[in-house]
Amino acid sequence: MPEQGGPNAAPDGPASRGGGELMTRRILLRLFLSAPLSLATLVYLPILTRTLGKAQYGEWGLAMSVVTGVSAVATMGLAVVIPRFYAQDREQGTFAQRFWSCLLFALVMAAAQYAVAWLFADPLGSVIFNSAGGGPLSRASVFLGIALSMRTFLSSLLRARFELVRQSILELAITAARTAAILGLALWGASVRELLWSQSLIEFSACVYLTLAAWRRVPLQGAKLTLPKTYFYYALPLLPAVALTWLGKNIERFVLVHLQGQAMVGEYTVAFTVSSVLVTFSAAVNFVLLPQLAQAWTREDRREQSAKLFATANRNLLLLGLPVIVGLALVWSDLVVFLTGRAFGVTWPVAALAAAGHLSSALYLANVYALHLQLRTKLILPLLASGVCLSVALSFGMIPSLGILGAATAFWAGQTINAMIAMGISRRLTGWSLPLNFFLRAGGACLAMGCLVAAAKGLGHFNLWALIALGVAVYAASTLCLGLITMGQVKGFWGRLGPKAG
Repeated sequence: MPEQGGPNAAPDGPASRGGGELMTRRILLRLFLSAPLSLATLVYLPILTRTLGKAQYGEWGLAMSVVTGVSAVATMGLAVVIPRFYAQDREQGTFAQRFWSCLLFALVMAAAQYAVAWLFADPLGSVIFNSAGGGPLSRASVFLGIALSMRTFLSSLLRARFELVRQSILELAITAARTAAILGLALWGASVRELLWSQSLIEFSACVYLTLAAWRRVPLQGAKLTLPKTYFYYALPLLPAVALTWLGKNIERFVLVHLQGQAMVGEYTVAFTVSSVLVTFSAAVNFVLLPQLAQAWTREDRREQSAKLFATANRNLLLLGLPVIVGLALVWSDLVVFLTGRAFGVTWPVAALAAAGHLSSALYLANVYALHLQLRTKLILPLLASGVCLSVALSFGMIPSLGILGAATAFWAGQTINAMIAMGISRRLTGWSLPLNFFLRAGGACLAMGCLVAAAKGLGHFNLWALIALGVAVYAASTLCLGLITMGQVKGFWGRLGPKAG
């Protein structure tokens, strides 16, 4: 496909259609298409918890922490460069050579990082897994993180072009393959290391496919490879910020494994993983937000348009996140038994705090884009410092006495501080706001859902799935009745699922 013009060109942005309304429809579309990605985690979680047990599942949780950390930094922050600069580079006709320059640079850096990780795998494994035999695990985890990072970078081209359906279908295929591999190998009795290498093979195959797809969309056509300094000024300051973000989300696991062992990490990972269903909602919002903000930033009324987009993003995050926190607290006792059996004694406050932490993290990620727009990413590092310091202090102060409840509290507190600071910055730079009646109506919808689900649970005639279905139905009806979601948005969402949806 050609880079410019024609029927396959990237869709028009807010310059031609209502920015906030369009973004809501795109968020709903992305959420609808990506929901199975989170459900996949809940599909294989019962198998892993039952076949691996607490200690080995804790090992899996630590490995996943390494994977997310490596995947965030392996390509040197270039995955956010593509959607940020796509609009202006496409207008200037320089996008193709810059994209392939980024890919080459990312490959070189990823190879160098894996070489270092291979050489120091044994000491890394000892520190991360609190085990003398953690070297093979650290090698497998780092390789999977690099493969995932490369796939994220390559798929950022589809994100920049708003090819939501194509990217979602690809992610569904990858998730289905990874889930099938985990289920088959876990039931066969595979080790955590073998599970990690199977995931790496699937991610590597996806990278090959995405490279070919990128060539069809933006062929280089003999142009010289160039990597502008602007990209580095934008991306490099993000790396320490990304590292701090990762530390703030994962420090609790590493403190747990050294103070209370891998079994406690296993229990905490259950609550953290199940509550991360919020990540699906936040990922849908942030997936759409950055490229649409980048398009709005090319307009003369950039501040007004960006304010609308930030308000829409924060509104949707709260609407999607608050009912999940309430719902988890209400059905957690039944849900955790279904997912893990009775071996994992995780209480509902741990799950609710973890979910609230995920929501705060999502709000931070959305609002920090205000600094991305102004290329002031060097300010993100000091922004994060307070939240990370608080999380680290609470982890060491609370985990020895409270265990996983202390870990969940530390995670929530650190993420909430980050979110409050980021929201203050984005509001000051763009002037977005949410009216008080929005919070009253959103609280009313959550209250209606919570009261009816609690009453139904108290009757004892509803199973877990009936309670979840009731909660979803009541909350959906409440948001419609209270005007939080309009029928026009619902119809627009279904319209986006048509043959021209991307």
